[in-house]
Amino acid sequence: MTDIIIPEPILLDELAKRGWGFEQMANGCCLDAHGEPITLDEFQLYLTTQRPSLFAAAYLTEPDTGEPYSFWDYQLPSVDYTHGDVVHEDGAEVGKTREIAALLCWSAFTGHGGRLRKPVHLVAAPLTSHLGEISRAIEEQIDLNKDLQAITKLTKGKRWMRYENNHLLMEFNTNVWIFFRPAGSDGNAFRGVHANGFCMFDEATKIKNAIIFSEFHRAMKPEATSRIYSVPDGDRSCEFFAMCQRAMAFDEFQRRYPDGYTGNGRPPAVRFNWPKTKMPDPFWNEDRRKYFVQLYGGSDSAGYVRNVLGGWGDAESSVFPWATFGPCVVDVPEYRRLKVMVDAKDGRVTLELTRFDAVVEGNRVSGREVVIWERFEPLSNWERQDDCRDSIERIVFGAFADMPRGDNYAGADLGQTRDPTEIMVKIKRGDTLRMHSRIQIKGCEYRHQCEFIRAIDLLLDPDAERAAWGADPGNAGTVVIGMLANEDRYQDRNFAMRLSGYAFGGGYDAVDLHGDVITDEKSGKPIRQNGKELSTDLLVMAMQKRRLQYPVDPELSLYYPSHTYKQGPRYRTFATVDDHVIDADRQLMLNVVLNDYGQHDAFACGANKR
Repeated sequence: MTDIIIPEPILLDELAKRGWGFEQMANGCCLDAHGEPITLDEFQLYLTTQRPSLFAAAYLTEPDTGEPYSFWDYQLPSVDYTHGDVVHEDGAEVGKTREIAALLCWSAFTGHGGRLRKPVHLVAAPLTSHLGEISRAIEEQIDLNKDLQAITKLTKGKRWMRYENNHLLMEFNTNVWIFFRPAGSDGNAFRGVHANGFCMFDEATKIKNAIIFSEFHRAMKPEATSRIYSVPDGDRSCEFFAMCQRAMAFDEFQRRYPDGYTGNGRPPAVRFNWPKTKMPDPFWNEDRRKYFVQLYGGSDSAGYVRNVLGGWGDAESSVFPWATFGPCVVDVPEYRRLKVMVDAKDGRVTLELTRFDAVVEGNRVSGREVVIWERFEPLSNWERQDDCRDSIERIVFGAFADMPRGDNYAGADLGQTRDPTEIMVKIKRGDTLRMHSRIQIKGCEYRHQCEFIRAIDLLLDPDAERAAWGADPGNAGTVVIGMLANEDRYQDRNFAMRLSGYAFGGGYDAVDLHGDVITDEKSGKPIRQNGKELSTDLLVMAMQKRRLQYPVDPELSLYYPSHTYKQGPRYRTFATVDDHVIDADRQLMLNVVLNDYGQHDAFACGANKR
């Protein structure tokens, strides 16, 4: 009698899908794709090649109990998804290593589901010590399984792994190689590996040098798929966070492609989230919850969010914690982001206009980037002033033609040639300011920046009646603001009265959102702040009151919660990494609250001039 190696409920289900039964199969009435009778042994073997979870149940062993290897229900969708790229943002100790080891054993035994003649895999991690747990888990399975031993090449030391070029290598008689490589400081260890199967990276959030991931992806042949695993660490500036943002939640992937992905090219990367709360008792229960709450200092603490829930939590000393910024992130269908990159060496301008489709996953809203158009222009079109104006107007009008008229505001952080310039526009809706558009400019001369501001202003305030602009008067800002205010070709826009530069280092009386001065309770004197502190506090106040709305632009979700500060003896000092768009927002907010020209105030409940 044939042994049943597939869990019987699953085997019966697979037979029923095909209209088969045990008796029919025993009588030779069930035919394979070639029209030949298929036996129960052959059918079960086929199922193990298609579903790694079934292979694990049939051939792998639980080291602690000797029972067949098994996965919990929440793990099965990830384990059995082998046709595309995968990103895991998980809690700690939820089964990532078990999945990695099982998938590699499955590929070695089945030829990657029969899809590859000679599978080559890369297993990477920040340090060699991180790879040790994975390699030992695979060796443990080989020790427990004679079928795996039969296909594994022994080393001279009678071990299942050997060293090649100072790195671990496992080789199988089935023409399968598994390279184990630590990332090191620059990813150089990945050179020379050409993987066509799995490219796996464990503890990915520890990698802070983006070049390492560049080297990692260079090792992938076109048919290879990546699987990236980590517990988030709160650092939204790392490449792992960007990968998580780009990936589609697996539930969303199934809704979009219920019959599997059939489009052209690679399927979109999918994201899994395995929190500890999905684990069965005794791994998760009320006692365990209380233990972790006490261990990490609360269920809303960064340690609990990251290690238990597999979430990102907040950066240490975050200026805009996710609890403050996150509720202000909403679907803004009209939002557009224009990126302008000038390459003077090649004499070319690259233009990219993007929108973001909101994807709701439970209580989480994320954005999926959709490039509306990408264009290239010769830089020679921008050499003559008149031609430059015509070209930039055409670009800006084409990107933001739907900008509504009304109480619109703009903020700018102006950069030198190597520094990016960020410009944002917000639209007033009732007592709320809603981000409508954003422009990022790189490599532009000052005169180009002036023309972009002028073109945006024509849409923002066609009649040039309102003090709509706040701009950082730093090194580049002082030059650009001066050109706009003084040069003849900009006088029709009256920038001298309508564009204000607020010095972040200057001293200001602290005010609330209505411009009313905040005084010290003891002395009765106004509290003094520098410009950056004041603008930051105004942004936080407006966020807490839900007076600001931001689109689902992943860059914004990266920059704001990752922005940090340090408390000095008198003033707070703020991080200067990826702060350009935030500084533009600061300038816009200062202008909204402080500027007297035109007696405008988006947050005022009266018309008192301040």
